[in-house]
Amino acid sequence: MAANMTEFELTAHMKNMLTERNILQEWLSLTIEVQIGHRLAKMVIFIIQSNSRARWTDSARSSE
Repeated sequence: MAANMTEFELTAHMKNMLTERNILQEWLSLTIEVQIGHRLAKMVIFIIQSNSRARWTDSARSSE
């Protein structure tokens, strides 16, 4: 394919490939950020629920 291209066509093709690569890298980066954010959110929810259960258990013990 590249053997039949003019220098201008080859340059345009390379720019398109770089643009596609940059878009893919950005998408992967955002996907990873979302996954990390989702995991952090799940951890925070777990900690909050654990603290709530601990307080409920403590208040039940203190009322006995």
